[in-house]
Amino acid sequence: MQTFRKLASVVAALASVTFVLASETSLDSRDWREHPEDYSALRMELGWADDFRARCERDYPVGRLSALMRAAQWSETVESGRLWLEGCPVDVRVHDMVRIALAELGRSEESEV
Repeated sequence: MQTFRKLASVVAALASVTFVLASETSLDSRDWREHPEDYSALRMELGWADDFRARCERDYPVGRLSALMRAAQWSETVESGRLWLEGCPVDVRVHDMVRIALAELGRSEESEV
């Protein structure tokens, strides 16, 4: 029972921090690419957002991106992946697909970022 109480207090603290962060600025008002050190905060905030499923699960593009990659359509992969990441910037799989496509295009500096 004591472990449950500790867990509940941690969850409550995290939720209050998330709500404070969310009230100060919206997810869409920030350019997270300029502040990569805040990636953990973004993951937590986005994961608690009411629209998480709409942003990061509905119309999931991995199948489409995989098809573009198999066809070596690297520019289209980058464009499509980046569009998805504008709405769901925490999608590690899509970040990796864009990274690979950028490397295939010879844009190694962008790929490494």
